[in-house]
This record gives sequence, C-alpha cells and structure tokens, in this order.
Amino acid sequence: MIVHQEVTIRYKNDPDSRALIQVLIDFCTAMPERYLYLQQQSHNYQQRISADAVMVHRHDRTPHPAIALASRDGAAMYISNIVPQAVSEIDIGTYNSFASEFATDLRTFSRATKTPLTVQCTSAEFTLKDIIPAPKTRSFFERFLAHHPTSRHPCDIRRLDVFICMAFRYCRRTLNCHRLQRYLIEILHWSPEDAEWCCNRILTGLEILEIDRRF
Repeated sequence: MIVHQEVTIRYKNDPDSRALIQVLIDFCTAMPERYLYLQQQSHNYQQRISADAVMVHRHDRTPHPAIALASRDGAAMYISNIVPQAVSEIDIGTYNSFASEFATDLRTFSRATKTPLTVQCTSAEFTLKDIIPAPKTRSFFERFLAHHPTSRHPCDIRRLDVFICMAFRYCRRTLNCHRLQRYLIEILHWSPEDAEWCCNRILTGLEILEIDRRF
C-alpha cells in the first residue's frame, strides 16, 4: 500500500522547535541552489496554526513546491504539506520524492556542518506492521483477521474488542485508523462499509477506555 511519506526532524542540541526553525533557515542558506526560506509565508503560517512553522521553497525542480513544516509538540517538526507552485496538484509518488529528497538533503547538511539533527523518513510502502508495530498487539488483530472479521458475529466482535484493549494498553503511539481503513480496503479487499465499521469501533473503544482510565 503506497502512502505519503512522513518526515520528522529533531535538533539534539535544543529540544525547542524555535531553535529548529533557525537550523532550517541555516539549511536553506547553505543550499541556495535548491532551497529558499520563505520568511513572510512562514510568519503567516505560524499565525494561522498558532504553532512554530516554516515554509521552504524547493525552486530547482518542477513543480517548484513549497514545503510546509510545523511542530505538534514544541520540539520536533514534521512536513505537514508539500504544495506545488507550477501545477494544481501532485500525485503521491511526486510528493514522496520531494519528501525523501528533503530528508536526504537535511542529513547531508547535518553531517557537513556537524549540526546534530535526527531526521526520520517513513517508508512509502505501508504494511500492517507499520500500522501496528508492537508484535504482541498486532498478533491480536491478526487473530481477529484470521476468522470471519466481517461477519460481525459476537465471537468475532469479541476478538476485535480484545485487540482494542491490547492496543490501548500497549501501543506507544496513536493508532492511525485512517491508514488501517485503507489497508483493509486496498490490501484485504474489504468493502468500505466493513472497513469503516471496524475502524469506528476501534476508535470508539479507545475513547471509552481513555475515559475509564481518567476515572
């Protein structure tokens, strides 16, 4: 399953996204033949999302996109969008090529300038292991899939609910149900209705367990 690659950047010297903004400005300055820091657009983007953000123009290759980066936690920054300037939209393959090249260029800059960056770029090929990385938790979902998952029989629903409990207990990161739904439809050839039902039950179950934990 092909998905948009995600790029996340961390600055080891200072876990503050404001410091990372300056690093990205320095990165553009060091590679003027490829990147341009968009100062006004960056300011406008920060104001719009109320978070640290940067806009970078990749001007050496068509469709000359603006690469938007933002912070969710005030520390790391991630690519939030890649917006083409020369065309109305780009396909997922083109998006991923710009994302992966940006990650590669940042790593090159990090080594050349001895700037301690951690740059993570996810794979474009997404599997169930990527969606549910914890082996124990994934085994419960695979157990659910191995029987008659779309029957909605009480036994199959119970197997799904056991997975939900395990996901709540052991998953270190939020389960991406949007990608899980795509996986069920595109890889396992579920109907959109069955995939939506399954993911809605997972989301509802996780929300209920979170409320229960708070009480």
